[in-house]
Order: sequence, then structure tokens, then C-alpha cells
Amino acid sequence: VLHSMKAPPPKFPAGSLVRGKDNKRATRCGYAGKIGLVVEAGEYSKIQWVGEPAHPSGPQRYPSRDLEKAS
Repeated sequence: VLHSMKAPPPKFPAGSLVRGKDNKRATRCGYAGKIGLVVEAGEYSKIQWVGEPAHPSGPQRYPSRDLEKAS
């Protein structure tokens, strides 16, 4: 109930460097192991992957549970 009044802060704020987790969904969708920059934070974050051209409609959204902080 409290989350409907005020959402928790995003897991990865904008500007964070993240990597796609090596799980079933990320592997199937093709972003497992890729490094990217969080452009817009949220439950589904917009990620610009390193070394890939920008998508014509802008960065795509990926679930935060499929991402981990790149170190």
C-alpha cells in the first residue's frame, strides 16, 4: 500500500553502469553479459548498450531484476 503512495527509489539510478544478468530471459532476449548505461531509471530502465548503435525510437526498456551493477 505504501508503494502506491510513494514508489521506492530505483535500484539503478540514471548514469549507472550495468550488465545484463546471465539468466534465461536475458539470454533469450540477447542482452546477457552486455554492458550498458542507464539512461532513465525505474522498474523498467532504459539502457543504452555500449558498442551498439542507438535504436531509432531511443533506448529500449529492460527489467531491473535482469540487470546487475557492473564493477
